[in-house]
Amino acid sequence: MEEGKKGAESAAHVQKAESIEKVEQKQPTAEAVKAEAPKKPAVKSINEIVKESNNAEAKSIKDKIDAMKKERGEIIYRIKDFRRRIMYKQAEGAALEKFLEMEKASGAGEAKRKKIGYLRRVKSGLEFKVATEAGSLAAEKALVRKIAEVNAELNDALKSVRMERKSGLIKDDIKEYTEQLQVLNKKVMDMDKELDDLYKSLRKTLNIPYDKKRENAAKQERKPHPKPIEINLEDIVVIKRRGEK
Repeated sequence: MEEGKKGAESAAHVQKAESIEKVEQKQPTAEAVKAEAPKKPAVKSINEIVKESNNAEAKSIKDKIDAMKKERGEIIYRIKDFRRRIMYKQAEGAALEKFLEMEKASGAGEAKRKKIGYLRRVKSGLEFKVATEAGSLAAEKALVRKIAEVNAELNDALKSVRMERKSGLIKDDIKEYTEQLQVLNKKVMDMDKELDDLYKSLRKTLNIPYDKKRENAAKQERKPHPKPIEINLEDIVVIKRRGEK
């Protein structure tokens, strides 16, 4: 009895396994579905379409487009360079203005300015003595040391004057760069309009349907802007040295 029961159960298991195998064989695999799926036609580039068309007019228009895009890319590079220069100059100018405000608030800058004329006269007198008076070596060395001390004090007094002059030059640079940037931006806008017309003419020549979605996506592309440049008061030391030249 028990052997018969076990045999029946074994037969049932085998039958069930065979049924599952048949079902699995009927169901197509993912690879089979992918292979049977209709392949989408490959999207051809505009260069391929123009080349295959053997259309002289289309080739001429495409050559104009390529030349204009190359020129536009060079202008974009210059625009980025001017933007970077303006941002740096603005940061440098802001740091200078902050330092000059601190000097003005403390009154130290004004006091040093008043000594500039006096220190120049003292320096000139000492240099005249060294050049004309015949004294001992020790006396001459003493005059040279005195000149160095007066010169150091004079340079310190002239720092704020040089920084003000530097600040004015920075403002002039920013104005000049901004004007050039405006000219270049207008040129790019004019070229974009001309490129749109050339592409429309190319589509018409090749009987290519208008793709509004693709054109809108292209127009919405934006070039990345340079990161803002910051200059803190610690950088003033470098600016000072530049101003002393």
